Amino acid sequence: AVPQKPQLTLSLSVLEEGSSLSIPICCTEAVAKDAELRYATQCNMRSVMIHSRFFCGVLVCNIVNGSYVMLRGLPCLVSEATLTNHLRGNPRSMIFHGHDVFTGKPCTEIFKICPAVQSVDVPIVVHRQFQVLAVDASVGQVSLLRANGDVKEDLDLPSLTAQRDGHRATATDLELDRQLLDSLEQGQLVTAQVLSALGREKIVGIMTNSADA
Repeated sequence: AVPQKPQLTLSLSVLEEGSSLSIPICCTEAVAKDAELRYATQCNMRSVMIHSRFFCGVLVCNIVNGSYVMLRGLPCLVSEATLTNHLRGNPRSMIFHGHDVFTGKPCTEIFKICPAVQSVDVPIVVHRQFQVLAVDASVGQVSLLRANGDVKEDLDLPSLTAQRDGHRATATDLELDRQLLDSLEQGQLVTAQVLSALGREKIVGIMTNSADA
């Protein structure tokens, strides 16, 4: 099995307060503008190549447990990365097991390590936190407070986000719905953890504090 390495998380001042960008590579400087990521010249361009505002290309051998990677066309978090040995002249391969970051669906894919397949697509994943102002229970719309004081109203409860994207709501989605609604009803301060990737967003966690604290 491939040893697990820590994944670098960059906090970029040009993103909203509380945002973080997760990439499985080493980088000394980065800038983001108009939702596009451009890396500085200090990056090892043999290991990473930005080819769209949603993806970067990373060497197969640099993907480890805890990395993000596209598996069967889905943005996934790797839970297990295994390197196979040479078998009857076949090149070595990396076997990645992970789950879709939006639906939790398990995914597995095998990538050969050879000159023809040097890199894999890695989704650019952004984590942000917003204070929850209110939830319109009749339609499931969640109102969030941005760091600049603007109100963000383009997200729904996790279960409705899943259904809107054509997926069945998971038990985790339903539990987050319940916690969010119950916490607001009890007068608690609620912070939503929002994950963004491939132009999609979803509330994937919440944190609560007493309003009197």
